[in-house]
Amino acid sequence: MEYSIAIISGPDSGKAFSIKAGQTLVIGRGQQTETRLLDPSVSRQHGELSFHSGELRVRDLGSGTGTFVNRARVSDAILRAGDVISLGDTDLRVELASVVDAPTIAPTRQSAPAPRDLSALRGEMLHHFRIVDEIARGATGTVFRATRPDRNETVALKVLWPDIALDADQRRRFVRAMKTMQPIRHPNIVRILNAGITERDGRSDPLCWFAMELVDGFNLHQLTKNLGTAGMLDWQHAYRVAVHIGRALEVAFENGIVHRGITPENILIPRAERIAKLGDLMLAKALDGIAADQITRRGELIGEIPYMSPERTRGEEIDHRSDLYSLGATLYAVVTGQTPHDAPSAAAMIQQIQEQEPLRPRTFQLSINDMFEGVVMKLLERRPAARYQTPAELLTDLERVGRFAGLKPV
Repeated sequence: MEYSIAIISGPDSGKAFSIKAGQTLVIGRGQQTETRLLDPSVSRQHGELSFHSGELRVRDLGSGTGTFVNRARVSDAILRAGDVISLGDTDLRVELASVVDAPTIAPTRQSAPAPRDLSALRGEMLHHFRIVDEIARGATGTVFRATRPDRNETVALKVLWPDIALDADQRRRFVRAMKTMQPIRHPNIVRILNAGITERDGRSDPLCWFAMELVDGFNLHQLTKNLGTAGMLDWQHAYRVAVHIGRALEVAFENGIVHRGITPENILIPRAERIAKLGDLMLAKALDGIAADQITRRGELIGEIPYMSPERTRGEEIDHRSDLYSLGATLYAVVTGQTPHDAPSAAAMIQQIQEQEPLRPRTFQLSINDMFEGVVMKLLERRPAARYQTPAELLTDLERVGRFAGLKPV
């Protein structure tokens, strides 16, 4: 028996793929998924289809926008022919392979999700900012390069998707939370400059936004590709990143903030400075409780599964020790060229994260310092109680590593 999954709406509309008995397929927009989608509102590893023991199932993998079957949000569901799976702005219909050529019918949802395209904002003024061009899109909105003409200032301006904060109270709570970051000034944290809500000349949805310093440079993943050898960054460079992000997490800890999504992509390195900055520090907390249908769990943002702590993959309450694990997974990835766990499916990777200890970094980079390797492995302890209990403890050990190795981070 074989099912065909027909894409009936979204950027990939008209395409289809099949799943046979015994197969498991990851659906998402990431390069490592078996069925890569172009929809920017779909997470990199959004969901998983499995066809085993005669049952076709879909499971959400901690996506940023949720997985729906016939309009109902699901975490795990059995599928039947005719069901419509909705991921972001993409609808997929389950069909028996023998009827794959049948005429396309409309999805069973009564209304399509709000379109997630803010490109029309280019050239417009939003508050005091003139939007220049798009930098990136994510699960919660679009980041633009913008200028503030009255101050001759260039900023990064993130505009939330209109369907993320659906009512006035949600928008006000978000802006209040983001503005609590304005007084925090630290060289290792991307600074929040302002936040607000802007009406749009009679258009239905006000826009919720925040402005932050524009970091002209690379994220850690890009830097590793540019400077690394065989995909591996020299451990001394990774050591400096560890110190800088450890300092950022110390500030977060002091302010009761849990980042929830540390990966190489949100650690930024300016071109002109030998310094690492942590981005999106307040975003998870600001989105706490907002648009539950659009964000996976309370306060949780899209994250890369390989960087998630074991407790986060189990859906448990997390604290700053989960961020320390994610920092460890990030350091491991850049010094070894691969994430701590590698598996053919998201489900298998989650199982590895929860049950297996990763290979030591020296397996891949022979020159790594023994003490620094020990720091990374302690960050990756499966039990939170076995990790560093605070960022200050981490920084103390990193200072010891630097002292013995003759390194002085900026």
